[in-house]
Amino acid sequence: MKTLQNINIFLLGLTILLGLLSIINTSFLIGTMISLFILGVFQGFTGIILFLSHPSRIQYILYISGLLFVLLLIWLDSEWLWMIPPIPMALYFTFLLNTNKPQIII
Repeated sequence: MKTLQNINIFLLGLTILLGLLSIINTSFLIGTMISLFILGVFQGFTGIILFLSHPSRIQYILYISGLLFVLLLIWLDSEWLWMIPPIPMALYFTFLLNTNKPQIII
């Protein structure tokens, strides 16, 4: 779980740094988009794997519901509305990783 936390913090930090740099110089904008895509793919797949390994936890059910909501907004082709939910979802996923207690399986 610590490795997932470190990867998540690195990707979040990289995305924020590139986003701030793209305000100064617009050539960083493509890097920001790429890092945001990589962050989303990482968090999405990790969230799905955590949900499949612990399907009864309400935290993971809420995260998967958020993923399905974003996919529904994308499928419905809602202009820019689909860009709003990923920001709180990324923060919620970071919260999940940092508050999740590792379980020892004997």
